[in-house]
Amino acid sequence: MIENAYSRLALLALMAGLTACSSEPNSNPVVTLSLATKSASPAVAAVARPSFEVYTLGGTTIDFTSIQVAFSEIELERAGSSVECDVATIDDDDCEEIELSPRILDLPLGPGASRTISVSVAPGTYDEIEFRVEKLGDESDEDALVAANPAMDGVSIRIEGTYNDGSGAVPFVFTTDLDVEQEIELATPLTVDATGAGDLTLYVDIGTWFLNQAGTAYVDPAQANKGGQFESEVKDNIQQSFDAFEDDDHDGHSDDS
Repeated sequence: MIENAYSRLALLALMAGLTACSSEPNSNPVVTLSLATKSASPAVAAVARPSFEVYTLGGTTIDFTSIQVAFSEIELERAGSSVECDVATIDDDDCEEIELSPRILDLPLGPGASRTISVSVAPGTYDEIEFRVEKLGDESDEDALVAANPAMDGVSIRIEGTYNDGSGAVPFVFTTDLDVEQEIELATPLTVDATGAGDLTLYVDIGTWFLNQAGTAYVDPAQANKGGQFESEVKDNIQQSFDAFEDDDHDGHSDDS
């Protein structure tokens, strides 16, 4: 469902009222973009989330306590469009900008989707979301962001947690310089009319990030850091872990499932 692309899309946190590239903020419908790492029933999604997320497979347990991801260049693309949404087409009516500049988001741990961005868009039907997971520190306009988050300098994802292969829980810090543009086709296009609203969830299956190639056990995250034995396969796992769908009740499930 996900492929690397040279199209642009934005994904960012805790910002409301951003103006889409071809819309007026007070007259158009609003699309809310949420993040999720675990699905839940609507009742569970409405309650407070735990501050950790635990995965166990083959006698090995990974306990995630913090996941930070740098996102940028998020856009929605109209259904049927032949335009590739990137900075060269940012003013095209087929491409609704959500955000361009990089931001660091904390992925929600626990069940349900966490609302992240609300933005006005032009009425229409959208069938693709595009975004970039971005390594920070290469551009001058990232200086302030990196200065405020020095642990993210030179990386796009940073994780803290514990790894237990049966001999006791060992704390780890995992970072990666993965820098990739991706596009996700929505299985069911999102349609918003002049009086309506829409809810999209970007789902990140973090439980697959540290799987071995056979998918039968977890590798040690500390050995997936830059230059480590499992660096390449974990990067591949991360790229394949994203999905997006309409999610009006913010439970981390597609409304069609």
